Amino acid sequence: MDKIATWAGSDPVGVREIEQLAAGCAEVPGYELTDAWGRRDLAGALIACQTLLERSGDPVSRTVPALIGLLVAHVGRVRDCQAFADEGLSSREAAARLKRHPFYVEKLYTQARNYGPDELRGAVVRLAVLDHAVKGGSRLAVDLELERALIDITRPREAALSA
Repeated sequence: MDKIATWAGSDPVGVREIEQLAAGCAEVPGYELTDAWGRRDLAGALIACQTLLERSGDPVSRTVPALIGLLVAHVGRVRDCQAFADEGLSSREAAARLKRHPFYVEKLYTQARNYGPDELRGAVVRLAVLDHAVKGGSRLAVDLELERALIDITRPREAALSA
């Protein structure tokens, strides 16, 4: 606490400041990124991505492929839930099929309603392009490639439809 007080001086200290100061002390859960993507919260997705990159403790060259894997798996589960919903399955029935917690699958169902089937297929393709880019298919920095892909797959529906 003394270190925090010294750092802050006379300024107020809140949760955000504590999180910034404790950057290397705790892992950031990947669900912050996938939840923001599922809500189509572009700013939230970019912030979560940046936070994950900064706090991973690994080099960006290792973290970016892990985040791509996280996103690919998540988009795949959202697609599965969209298909289950189209078949008339409830989220609870889908949870049993997927062997996942019902709370998690309910979140997937909610996210599936935020994206059309073509958008989810497009997200899978865009993530494959990203995977190729970070494996030497691009001269851009891998974290920049990741941010560009997040923008493409997360943008609000209106922007996605006009693109």
